[in-house]
Amino acid sequence: MGGVLPRREKLGGQDGAMTLTLVYDGGCPFCSHFAQRSELVGGLPDLNVCDGRADHALRASLRARGLNLARGAVLLEGEQAWHGAAAIAELCRRMEPSDGLLQLLRALFAAPARAQALYPCLLWARRVALHWKGLPEDPGAGVNRAGQWNGLNPGQGMTDQATAAAARSK
Repeated sequence: MGGVLPRREKLGGQDGAMTLTLVYDGGCPFCSHFAQRSELVGGLPDLNVCDGRADHALRASLRARGLNLARGAVLLEGEQAWHGAAAIAELCRRMEPSDGLLQLLRALFAAPARAQALYPCLLWARRVALHWKGLPEDPGAGVNRAGQWNGLNPGQGMTDQATAAAARSK
């Protein structure tokens, strides 16, 4: 799909580029490694990475926009947001990595159709890693809207809240 590129404004970035922010699940070792490598050697000097699992306010803001970290990373640039496979494809398309692993990932995920086809494998690996670590798949599970722990065990998801509430009332 061709067309005019979006207008870029000066927001602290170099060459008039807006700052990119990658919001990832810090509980996932694969997500964390990719985010940190992207920031360090991805060739994007204006890339910021943010652990969405640790930032309750940001996670709530994203969820209000329909962007759930349990379903994938989010890439933000101004008001524009990419989610899941689209976020990884856009980030990889822009990268100019000096790192061999990121060069491989860029080649695999820069094309949106290929990213869309491969992204479920990344979500599966994330799910397995989180289960292995005893963390809920949804970073917001066990945390109320104020960002406070609501008494659920780390492995319990939001669907288990009614069961946990019933057990506490006995």
